[in-house]
Amino acid sequence: MTQSEGNDVSRELCEGGDGFLYGAAESGGALGFGSLFCLAMDGSNFAVLHDFTGAEGRTPRCRLLLGSDGALYGTAESGGSGGFGTIYTLARDGSGFTVLHHFTAPATGTRPNAGLIEASDGALYGTTRFGGTNGAGMVYSIARDGSGYTIVHKWDGANGAWPAAELLQGLDGALYGATEYGGAVDEGTVFRVDLDGSNFQMLHSFDLFVDGRWSVRGLCQAADGTLYGATTLSLLGDGFVYRIGDDGSGFTIVHQFDDSSAKDGQHTKSALLLASDGLLYGTAERGGSSSDGTCFRLATDGSQFEVLHSFDGSLDFRPSSRPLGALHLLADGSLLGTAAGGNGSAGVIFHHDIAGAPPATLLELTAVQGVSPNARLLLATDGLLYGTATSGGTFGGGTLYRFAEDGSSFEVLVEFDGASGEAPNGVLVEGGDGALYGTASKAGAHGWGTLFKVNKDGSGFVVLLPFDWRTVGGEPNAGLLLGSDGRLFGSTRTGGPLFSNGGLFAIATDGSGFVSLHDFTSAEPWSPRDALIEGSDGRLYGTASASNGLGSGAIFALNKDGSGFVVLKHLPLSSGANPDGYAPNAGLLEGADGALYGTASLGGSFGEGTLFRIEIDGSDFEVLAEFDGAGRGARPQAALIQAPDGLLYGATEWGGENGVGTLFRVDLGCTATWRNYGSGFDGTLGVPTLVAQAPPLLGATLDVDLGSSATVSTLAFVLIGEDTAALPLRKGGEILVEALIILPMSIAPGTTTLSEDMPNDPALCGVRFYVQALLLDSGAARGLASTPGLELRLGL
Repeated sequence: MTQSEGNDVSRELCEGGDGFLYGAAESGGALGFGSLFCLAMDGSNFAVLHDFTGAEGRTPRCRLLLGSDGALYGTAESGGSGGFGTIYTLARDGSGFTVLHHFTAPATGTRPNAGLIEASDGALYGTTRFGGTNGAGMVYSIARDGSGYTIVHKWDGANGAWPAAELLQGLDGALYGATEYGGAVDEGTVFRVDLDGSNFQMLHSFDLFVDGRWSVRGLCQAADGTLYGATTLSLLGDGFVYRIGDDGSGFTIVHQFDDSSAKDGQHTKSALLLASDGLLYGTAERGGSSSDGTCFRLATDGSQFEVLHSFDGSLDFRPSSRPLGALHLLADGSLLGTAAGGNGSAGVIFHHDIAGAPPATLLELTAVQGVSPNARLLLATDGLLYGTATSGGTFGGGTLYRFAEDGSSFEVLVEFDGASGEAPNGVLVEGGDGALYGTASKAGAHGWGTLFKVNKDGSGFVVLLPFDWRTVGGEPNAGLLLGSDGRLFGSTRTGGPLFSNGGLFAIATDGSGFVSLHDFTSAEPWSPRDALIEGSDGRLYGTASASNGLGSGAIFALNKDGSGFVVLKHLPLSSGANPDGYAPNAGLLEGADGALYGTASLGGSFGEGTLFRIEIDGSDFEVLAEFDGAGRGARPQAALIQAPDGLLYGATEWGGENGVGTLFRVDLGCTATWRNYGSGFDGTLGVPTLVAQAPPLLGATLDVDLGSSATVSTLAFVLIGEDTAALPLRKGGEILVEALIILPMSIAPGTTTLSEDMPNDPALCGVRFYVQALLLDSGAARGLASTPGLELRLGL
């Protein structure tokens, strides 16, 4: 399978009942947006069935579903008309490809990154990872012809968040599954809900300090109704297999993966298979005799655990294999699976007969130069650009490459092979000695990543530090900072000497003098995803994408000796609106004005992220822009840069005209912004809403939607002023605007659009004004219902 046919095969395959296997490649294909393919059971007759266009969707990560009508059904995580993903169908010969549903708005779900199931009522059911009222994801249903899209359940964080797994219809007809986050301590849940959305139950809330976290894949069920699943991490480090009754009773860990040796596997990221022999089968992404993953089985009571195969990067498919997908049981009792790696690095499909012979390759994928270059490039002192790819290369573990600014002279300098690390996600830095320094987030001697040094010609590669989870932490996926004192500063996403949430460290460029600067506790933000920066005051600044409870990120600072750690700003995932944004996955920028600038990948009025500014001492936090999923893009994941002209430049991962991201710039002196603030109050009509359709641009028409659940026209008073207020009403609620203008108007049922032409005077750039609407409601205790406030800043 060449790159033009597809890269990064989906985690699971679908058996078509016609002697063929069907699957998806999440990238590559003729247009680079992914493809759908089939091949015979013996690996022959490979054919591409469909190449995604972006407008139809992109990044089809999940297993295809063979419907009862013989058609194939699936989801694409992004793309489509709204940029948030699609649901599609096609025949097994590739004909009749049709998009059944475009995800177009956060309120109705975004990022359907789990596959579909067909339930007993004939409808399709699936989950979106994000979206919904609280941005925490939802369960949906849709008919096979694309009609009747219905939201079945919305998570709110407290009862779960961010489902990543395919649903299971249980023996009782209800839907069962797991969420990666949310619950009592934000570490995942197991849940049950009826097909009509009723009787939702959180069956179990994971807690790392009690059992584990991150049950990222689906469940299987035995004939007695017992559910089985696996977690990625546990208090002992490497996750476990668990069972739980379908009523939430009897939660039991039946197998704990051995952190001391990791010989039985580490990090189960796929669903378990309950085979006809009554045994559970599964794969572990890491661990085993060569740290390249395992295929295992065990009895449902935890006994008879056996490693069927320990993947070896030097033997199996040539690269470090990392089996990521769930196993599929064939009619002859053998197993089918997928693994990252392969001779060309983009993945393999393998067959395993369980009898003891090593897995055989059915199909090998190709991407020699590297796949998924996620980190920003380094312009080195020799005038060349250096970067990393998180996978690909001869061994499948990623590459380090360089090329000239005109795109010529591309050269792979390092191919990561497991021993040297895998998945280099972070930005490289150039030391004073001219060498390059970086991190690989996985593998290495202890299976938790490496910190390495290499000369710019690719020679002299050396691992300076193998991460080990317990002592120094693990998964250093955020890259490095070369400090003014000549030391390297970095972070780990998990583990650490005191707690298990990762931490911050310093190390000399010769590998000596490792110091743990700070260990993130369960009460602090954790999981930095981009490199630290050193401020003009000599302190270190960074972002964490997650935090305790329902929190989801923060901005923090500390001194270079580890003292003075302080959270400058929490960016919480709340059960209501998240106007500041949350999940800041990109690092910070210190602007020319001495303030810090950054982005949050989610939240804001549209749920698609924000661009913010905060003073270096943590004061005066301000949202400068909100991403809308459309023209402005969605989910900014990359660090900002500031050009000599003072403009900020950045990128979003999704959204925009084609749904595949945008490049943007921001004039800090004249940026149009809008956000809701404060809380409205309800009457018999509920809480009305007041939302701007776009930023208030100079010289443009501003449209503001006033929404009400009233069934008849009602009188409203729109308050407009130049400042906020907090005037309490006697029976509760507040007036939020110091009104200079009060406009009475009749509001029709549903949504009424208020339009006003903005002035076209550059002298007014940056001027703010505030709006609130009060609706007469004779049945309410106050006699009124009110919207939240709306802050608008005129700009370009």
